[in-house]
Amino acid sequence: MVRPSGGWYTYIKYVSDLIVICDDLDLPLGTSASGARAAAGTQGHELIIAALGSQEFARIKIGIGRPAKEDGTPVSDEDAIVDYVLSDFTRREEAVIEACHCPCRSGY
Repeated sequence: MVRPSGGWYTYIKYVSDLIVICDDLDLPLGTSASGARAAAGTQGHELIIAALGSQEFARIKIGIGRPAKEDGTPVSDEDAIVDYVLSDFTRREEAVIEACHCPCRSGY
């Protein structure tokens, strides 16, 4: 794979010092998990790996939960899921995220 030239990654001295934080639909809202050092099927991670030419950076996932219908069943419509992921947090969701015990807050 050809590594692009220029861009944000030119400022990274040690890839191993980089921490990538991303949302995760499959984790409950406000929970966190340290990710494996692999692309894990996400396009964002694959793009970062391609730009850096390395997978040796840490990943932290922050749960945003899956959207659910009023009856509690998960939403399966892809457009609705995209809208959910890109929407602002409600005040309640924001409070849960702020209280998240993310590894990066305690000196990862």
